[in-house]
Amino acid sequence: MQLVEINFNRVFYIPEKLREVTEITSDLEKLENELKQLEQSLQL
Repeated sequence: MQLVEINFNRVFYIPEKLREVTEITSDLEKLENELKQLEQSLQL
């Protein structure tokens, strides 16, 4: 009896699409703005 190993990462690999840098920076800016607003609301 012969054993065969199947590398599932190689056979069924589906690459992820990477996000654009501009999209990531835009999200970061939005988060920064939200944090600033939260900080301001906490200062009363």
